[in-house]
Amino acid sequence: MINTQEARPDSVSEALSESALIGRFQWPLDDPRLRTQSRRLTCASDDARLARAATPDFDLEGFLKKTQGLSSEMRIIELLNETCQFNSRSRFRDGEDVRERIRRMQAVGRPIEIVLPAFAPVLNTVKRFESVALSGAEDVSLLYLSWVAELIARVYEPGAIIHVVSDGVFYSSALGITWVEAHTYEQRLKARVRELGLHNVVVHSMSDFLLPCHDEFLRNFDRHYHEIWKGHSNDGITAKDVGRLSGSLLAGINTRKYGFTYEEMRNLFSADVPPEQRYAEWVTVFASLRDSVTHYRALRAALAELRWEEKQFPGALRATIHLKKKSILGMRLYPEYRRRSMLLPYHGIGVLSHDGCLTVEPEMFVCGRPEYTRVVNADGTTRFYEQIVS
Repeated sequence: MINTQEARPDSVSEALSESALIGRFQWPLDDPRLRTQSRRLTCASDDARLARAATPDFDLEGFLKKTQGLSSEMRIIELLNETCQFNSRSRFRDGEDVRERIRRMQAVGRPIEIVLPAFAPVLNTVKRFESVALSGAEDVSLLYLSWVAELIARVYEPGAIIHVVSDGVFYSSALGITWVEAHTYEQRLKARVRELGLHNVVVHSMSDFLLPCHDEFLRNFDRHYHEIWKGHSNDGITAKDVGRLSGSLLAGINTRKYGFTYEEMRNLFSADVPPEQRYAEWVTVFASLRDSVTHYRALRAALAELRWEEKQFPGALRATIHLKKKSILGMRLYPEYRRRSMLLPYHGIGVLSHDGCLTVEPEMFVCGRPEYTRVVNADGTTRFYEQIVS
């Protein structure tokens, strides 16, 4: 039986990716943005390089031979496990709800639909200098998702559709990001899918799904916000979780609007700065941070009660970009995600290494380094950084 009843959000320890900045990086004493660094304009060959970075080595013929005795739905599950799963493969394999959803889609010749909430602008200068410009990291991510869907078509003829549900506009109020910035990012993401010619990746806006039930959502949101603010919430988030959430949200909220100098940002985030020396910067952002945490939790809890996935995509598989101890597809957003790289593609800037792999790093710690060349678009925005081969 397909489970459509779960409405409780997961614990916050699973809710956010490895996005926190405080204490994780030791900053240089001088501003890297003022250093001289080699740069070049992007060219046609860069498209092919990014496409290669989005397509990991995978022995499809060997996989088909190895799994020829499996049922059709189990073959799809094993394919997802071997290509993009970072959560427990055994839990995903043994999940009866997962198998039942795939069987029902196959019974009517329906493409395997995968729903993936992901992609939002991050207005933290440390992570990316241009707030809503798409970079090569988004390209690699979208191409990689399309590659996964194409592989499914090799074992199941109707193929697959990956529904990317951007939550940038939905969470923008919690992160201090204006609607204009969040909406612009979502529109550019949709346009990029069209430009890349991807027929099996569709971008949606989470906010659009709430319009038909906005009254119910707002009642839920107000109730949850009040309960959380008064300390009476039953959303399962502990005081320790709130501390972790605060650190993660601090790396995601709009700190750009404060106009911090490099020294102020360094005092706030650098690993070698004692906590007591961060006091001045913390005073500046603490009031908005506390409200951001409450706002984020209330939005998340109110959304979970609506069971939006089942209403918008009945019977589809749900995927996540976070670690979860349950039977769910943990979807890598690019081949090196949660391998050599822990940041989501929009939580940093893409870096192409000499071996052709792409990782995502905070741009502040790649900028100005002599071992990297900054590759820019015609308008001067960063497309990616490339490692210089010595």
